[in-house]
Amino acid sequence: MSEMVCTYFVDVGAPSAPVREALAVWARSWIRAGYLPHVLTEQEASRHPRYEELKALIASLPTVNLPKYEEACFLRWLALEVVGHPLMVDFDVLNFGLTPELLRADIEAGGAAGQFVILDRSGIPCAVYAGTDTERHQLVDTVFDEKALDAGLVEIDGRPHLSDMTVLQEQKWIPRIPLCDLWPNGLPLRHFQTDVSGGNYVSKVDLMTSMDADYEASLKQP
Repeated sequence: MSEMVCTYFVDVGAPSAPVREALAVWARSWIRAGYLPHVLTEQEASRHPRYEELKALIASLPTVNLPKYEEACFLRWLALEVVGHPLMVDFDVLNFGLTPELLRADIEAGGAAGQFVILDRSGIPCAVYAGTDTERHQLVDTVFDEKALDAGLVEIDGRPHLSDMTVLQEQKWIPRIPLCDLWPNGLPLRHFQTDVSGGNYVSKVDLMTSMDADYEASLKQP
């Protein structure tokens, strides 16, 4: 049985053609592994009962990134709770063989039942599993908890910065199951951050496309 996997997308000014290509590659890699992909937007986030309150809070937080980008990173967790699907990944995280059955087995083996789980070995929330309504609610509460926000505040080049990533990375109690890491790596989920191509978004999408095509071809070999 297929399981839903979500990503979150809003237009933050990246070139539209490469973004569409990245989303297509992302969806193809997850479909191949046995999932049903679902692209969430702010439309889903806006249905959350705390949307207006938390959107105003996000606007007050310091960031070194584009404000629209940071807002999207925070709002995606509201969207996930609204739709009630278990798995949220960045759309530059490709799947190289992690089926729903293998994912559930790894979570069970990791003793993480009953709470949400970060699937990246360093705690980057590029892949998060929250299998129940309670876990998804816990995830939202954690991201926007006042003490967690204080703990997540960092300084980058002398400027204060706060993101959902810094918040969640500082919460050491959150289980981490090492199924995802930056490309290149041998883990089944591979994160193609823009940094892998020197900040060039088009090159990143080309790399994602090439690696996915190579993997698909390898599956067809006898």
